Amino acid sequence: MNKKLIAVVGGNGKLGSKIAQFLQNEGFLTEIFDKNTKNLENCGALFDFVVDASEHSSSLLTAKFCAQKKMPLLICCTGHTQGELLEIERLKNQTHIEICYNLSSGINLILNLIDSVSHVKQISIFERHHSRKKDAPSGTALLLKNSCVKLTDNVEVLSSRFGENLGYHSVELLFDGEIVTISHRVTNYDVFAHGAVKKIKDYLENI
Repeated sequence: MNKKLIAVVGGNGKLGSKIAQFLQNEGFLTEIFDKNTKNLENCGALFDFVVDASEHSSSLLTAKFCAQKKMPLLICCTGHTQGELLEIERLKNQTHIEICYNLSSGINLILNLIDSVSHVKQISIFERHHSRKKDAPSGTALLLKNSCVKLTDNVEVLSSRFGENLGYHSVELLFDGEIVTISHRVTNYDVFAHGAVKKIKDYLENI
């Protein structure tokens, strides 16, 4: 079987470099690009899959290029404006594009738990990330909020930028006479990279 060729945009960053490493460990061929999408366009190759771990504005340019070339794309960065999200949503009509704000199995577990509850009076979401993270609330906090507003309109989101935190999220659910707290902490970028590789493999195995 021919080895699949994967482009990793933002492959020189912390997450992108991990994704590239784990893809290579799985036997994929990879090409690394920085956030300048022109380098991706000028290489002339058609990729079996593209993953973008750069930043929100660059990922929109990547999405436009992938839509033009009919190449599937996984976007792993956050901070998109509403206008960027609307444009990416439109581009999904031309090729497979998926945005994943959090690729860890733990956050998916929390989302499943939220979907299983009812009769919640109030929900508080708290997220903390390293001081260099620009967007607030985080994409994961917004993902959690989108799930929580199905239960109640009384949802608050609080953010903190402090130290070297890779990612901490907690959800407090207020019921009659009790509060349930669910929390998740990332200690290593590997969990996100493994999640990205799993999504890429699942797509390529099912096309």
